[in-house]
Amino acid sequence: MAHHQAGDEPLEEGHKPFCPKCGSTDIRMSQTHRTLDFLLKSFSLRPHRCRSCRKRFYLRKPGAAAEVDLEDEAEVEERS
Repeated sequence: MAHHQAGDEPLEEGHKPFCPKCGSTDIRMSQTHRTLDFLLKSFSLRPHRCRSCRKRFYLRKPGAAAEVDLEDEAEVEERS
């Protein structure tokens, strides 16, 4: 399993996306059920979850390489 360092540049097209928290490439699409999920879907952003550390984050629809690290609402509430 490949890992990336925090601060790595977004991946080029054709490379496997990775978790922005732990760098694992073992990620899956997450269910779209929050208002933010539906809003970001209109910008081709889809929720994903890391199977290693469980972080939920957003990636552009396949074909776009940029990663977006928008924190999950639950993670923000947990820290409060």
